[in-house]
Amino acid sequence: MFGAEKENRAHRLVRQSERKVLKPEPGVQMELLVFGKSQMEPHLFRIAPGVSSGGSYHHEGEEFIHVLKGSLEVWLDEVERYTLTPGDTLHFESTHAHRWKSLSEEETILFWVNTPPTF
Repeated sequence: MFGAEKENRAHRLVRQSERKVLKPEPGVQMELLVFGKSQMEPHLFRIAPGVSSGGSYHHEGEEFIHVLKGSLEVWLDEVERYTLTPGDTLHFESTHAHRWKSLSEEETILFWVNTPPTF
């Protein structure tokens, strides 16, 4: 028990230099902001201008997006369209078909949280 507690505490702090970086497709970089077992999965997304998800997808859970820089278009079920700019947040159930695209002429930076973890 004490070993598990110590291991959990060791992962509470993630320094910027220690982040795991994923590059799932060209123009998209995801920095994992939490290590170890967690019920949520926060990322720092860096998206190049004009890059998109390439199509709609859906899965179990919830998502929360906060725009730090740039502009992002998000479609839910091909019915709801949202244009997010710095300071905007969007929360939705991941079971909605969703797709996104960077609308900015510069890098778009997002704080994006999924629950449960998907990567």
